[in-house]
Amino acid sequence: MLKKIILIAAIFCLPLSIWAKPATAVKNIVASSQDLAYIAARVGGRHVTVKSLTSGDEDQHYVEARPSMVMALKNADVFVRIGMELDMWADALMIAAKNDKIMRGGSGEIDASANIEKLQVPSGKIDMSMGDIHAFGNPHYWLDPQNAGVIAKTIAARLSEIDSANAQDYNANAKAFGEETAAKLRVWQKRLEPYAGYKIVVYHDSWPYFAKRFNLIIAGHIEPKPGIPPSPSHIASLIDMMRREKVKAILCETYFNGKTTGSLSEKTGVGVASAPLSVGGVRGADTYERLMDYIVARLEEAFKK
Repeated sequence: MLKKIILIAAIFCLPLSIWAKPATAVKNIVASSQDLAYIAARVGGRHVTVKSLTSGDEDQHYVEARPSMVMALKNADVFVRIGMELDMWADALMIAAKNDKIMRGGSGEIDASANIEKLQVPSGKIDMSMGDIHAFGNPHYWLDPQNAGVIAKTIAARLSEIDSANAQDYNANAKAFGEETAAKLRVWQKRLEPYAGYKIVVYHDSWPYFAKRFNLIIAGHIEPKPGIPPSPSHIASLIDMMRREKVKAILCETYFNGKTTGSLSEKTGVGVASAPLSVGGVRGADTYERLMDYIVARLEEAFKK
């Protein structure tokens, strides 16, 4: 009996670390886009592994669901989504994954748009005749480099709640990324400063955040309404407008038809800047900084033409 008492006492005197459940240092993060995956990796640093459900050259409006996406979400601790209805395709995948942590409102779901100052929020009734209109505003907010720092802070805040032991690292990483991006933004603004106030035509309505940040005016769209292909009559009226308004460049997503923009350029003498919307959309644009470098460089070339 005495031996049993001594044994029990010895067990209770063991270090607390023996009893404590080990903390998970590495969080498995899945993002709906390469941009968010890159920023999440910068914020999470050595504590996370990150995977994007989509590649940088995909149109987020038309993502094809794949079984590998379900498996990725099933094993995710955190899901970072674009939000604002752009990645609604992920909802069915999350249901199939049966992972409560990352469902809407779950502890592991991060809506990267949460703290963004949103543009083009529609008022009044919305219907299909208006084209691909997003009820919560234009969702291409990551194309404003200032918003990249906001996204990083949003991710850091949630990771800190989930993994408080490493909160200091998450917040420091987000701060460092925000400062680096702010410094690069000043360089990009300086490069595009000679073209402030220039009018441009865009293909899809992907560029309002970018245009606002760099003081460019979007004078027209190749799509008559978001998601609606242009008709010959629309292209003809667009050519007239571009000549009349002295439009200086055409800014087009890389995955859209180059024949249309090429024809517009030929008939108006206006240069075309073909650029990806996301990290990894073209070779060399494998970081957020290099993505923005690429877009700025293509615009400079188009303006000089």
